[in-house]
Amino acid sequence: MTVVAPSSPAFTSPSVDAATAVPPGGDIPPALRAEIRELGLWLRAQSERIEAGRRIPDDVVARLHDAGLFRMTLPQRLGGMAMPPHAVWQLVYEVARGSGSAAWLVSLCLANTVMLARFPDRLQDELFGAGPRVIVSALTGAAPRGLAVEDADGGILLSGQWGYASGIDVADWVGVLVPAGPAGEVHFALLPQADFAIDANSWNVIGMRGTGSKDVSLSRTFVPRHRLVPWKPMQDGQRHPECSTVDALQDYPLNALFAMSILAPSLGLACAIVDEFRAMAGRRLAAMPAGQREPFITTELAQADACITMACDSLVFEASKPLLQPGPTSAQMRAEMRVRLSMIASAARAASQRLFAAAGGQVMPSGSRFETLLRDMSAMYSHLLLQPQPISETCGRLQLGMDMLPGSRI
Repeated sequence: MTVVAPSSPAFTSPSVDAATAVPPGGDIPPALRAEIRELGLWLRAQSERIEAGRRIPDDVVARLHDAGLFRMTLPQRLGGMAMPPHAVWQLVYEVARGSGSAAWLVSLCLANTVMLARFPDRLQDELFGAGPRVIVSALTGAAPRGLAVEDADGGILLSGQWGYASGIDVADWVGVLVPAGPAGEVHFALLPQADFAIDANSWNVIGMRGTGSKDVSLSRTFVPRHRLVPWKPMQDGQRHPECSTVDALQDYPLNALFAMSILAPSLGLACAIVDEFRAMAGRRLAAMPAGQREPFITTELAQADACITMACDSLVFEASKPLLQPGPTSAQMRAEMRVRLSMIASAARAASQRLFAAAGGQVMPSGSRFETLLRDMSAMYSHLLLQPQPISETCGRLQLGMDMLPGSRI
């Protein structure tokens, strides 16, 4: 296999003055917050057909676009809102209360947008030049099958198969990781979604059915050199030297942001579980004789609600931290943040599971709201980025002055 070596000037790590960072609280316009809460209620009414269709319907995507959700982290120069992550995640919670699958798509795309805003201006303009209503699906989690990369004049010829392409049906662009250059340096390659063949029958899963995270394949396709961006500098928090975007997100640690983009809809789903349990408990208590107590149900509701509320607040607090200090974060700081994020997820999952246990037979009927929430929770919280064990070993090594293990992603 022969591969091309794209032109890659040295990356830079810009610093942001801490005084320009937006502090937690008061940064979400009340009208926008109210609009997204109303949207969450509308999504709740669409959840059954989202689940049945195994994808986000086109009219739902249009409604998400109309609310500006996909452009919340897009730089203003590209028509975006340039909102900080700690504000964004609060709105993702509201979306997830209506549809976990819709929140999953929105949240992942928002993290991808932060990364794309560090790419060369030419590439950013190509992606967003026609307007900010753009969805980019990044296939960076699962290893490709049958990957082939060939040298070509002005770029590469690429083919292969990828899995877990979340939101692929409604994506405009797709990003994949490919080896390029004599040393096989990994690059992020961007192609139009229309170049891929989508296996519509591949997404048959227990939970998160509405995300439509299907398998895709790519026949031998030309990728121009300007759509190939070195991947490691991105993960290290740098930006391309041909990128003119300067805002508070330019130093934000990407791997932590990707973990947050998984955690935010997961916490929003936990809020939806509290909502459903509260409604169930209300119906149950209303049917009881006057004065009869249900201490187990009321106690479990109060404690789970408190735990999940603290988890949501903790993510907002963690998300604000990188904006409150100038310059890139250290490896140890990023690793410690990742561990805290995983522990937030563990706490919210445990609280949700207690509510399912307290609900008893209410979770048994097939097709119920409880069943969907239970399946979605099991799927969301199984994501590798939310597991404490992998990142905790790396974090502990750094805290003890040891080197990171090869391949560690912080």
